[in-house]
Amino acid sequence: MKIYKLCNVTPKIIVLFIFISAVTVALFAMPSVITEGAINGLIICADIIIPSLFPFTVLALFISKSGLAYYIGKIISPLSRILLRINGEAATAVLMSFIAGYPVGARLISELLNSKKISPNEAKRMLYYSVNAGPAFIVIAVGNGMLHSKTCGWVLLFSHIISSLIIGIVLARFDKSKPTCSFKSNVGNTSIADAFVNSTADASFAMFSICSWIVLFSAIIAVFTSLPLAENLQKYISYILEVTTGSAFAVQTGSLPLVSFVLGWAGFSVQFQVLSTCKDIKPKLFDFMLSRFAHGAISAAITAVTIHFMPGVVQVISNTHDIKFSSYSVAVPASLALMLLCITFLCFLKGEKFYKQNRPSV
Repeated sequence: MKIYKLCNVTPKIIVLFIFISAVTVALFAMPSVITEGAINGLIICADIIIPSLFPFTVLALFISKSGLAYYIGKIISPLSRILLRINGEAATAVLMSFIAGYPVGARLISELLNSKKISPNEAKRMLYYSVNAGPAFIVIAVGNGMLHSKTCGWVLLFSHIISSLIIGIVLARFDKSKPTCSFKSNVGNTSIADAFVNSTADASFAMFSICSWIVLFSAIIAVFTSLPLAENLQKYISYILEVTTGSAFAVQTGSLPLVSFVLGWAGFSVQFQVLSTCKDIKPKLFDFMLSRFAHGAISAAITAVTIHFMPGVVQVISNTHDIKFSSYSVAVPASLALMLLCITFLCFLKGEKFYKQNRPSV
């Protein structure tokens, strides 16, 4: 301990130094492997993430920014107050997390907290069960694309949603505070055009953030898979790190409950995306990861029970041992064109903002 104080070095710095050293060695020792992994990550983003998440992200943010969340919240408020102990607008954010996918729920919760429509305690509690995969990813990408069965995708989605709601209901029973009252609608404060433009800009930024994490973890997974490790250990690492690659490996095992667990756990890649999105909420890292593990475990249990009564699904799973992921959505060039359009839009928006801030007064 005295040596740490003398050199002003803590165990945290030592761990960080070892990690950076390992990454540096990998960059110089396996440049082609890392490059291939990064390219695979870009392909995943272009072929899966952007086509499936971007439109839903714009929709979810538009509902929030335009004030439509207020009216949706009024409809579901009585049920949300009883089950989840949150107001209607907060319940709308949870609903959007089921529709739009992993990072959107956290983004909407952060916006509700910043606008003081929910309390910090409610924001933390909501975050533990609002990190959800959307139907576009579960049903289309995993179900139809990987398992070649939309029925399997719907089973996974059902388990995923029920597991999230179970966690939310249980956490609500331990929270004795009263739900924050709903606020007035902000429809009159923001025009529809401004809400759409801002939603598209924020969704574009969110896509770049998501894709950067996917590319990074794809490169890391490529390094691990190139090492002389046992095949099972490589799969376990994939399950832990990245949800898309982990789901593909889980599909090859022929175990639908395992796929369900991977979707609920979501991987470090999604978890870091969420934590970077909701810095104002400041959840406890252990509690957050425990909620992800609980979501995966409960989802797996529900899936196992569901397929027990669906022999046809079991037959589909038994034929997936050797399948490989195949493209399911729009062409890669179209997705790349969309990415270029987003970059152009963000540059234009930034330039317009700079002009407004620096234009001479009349």
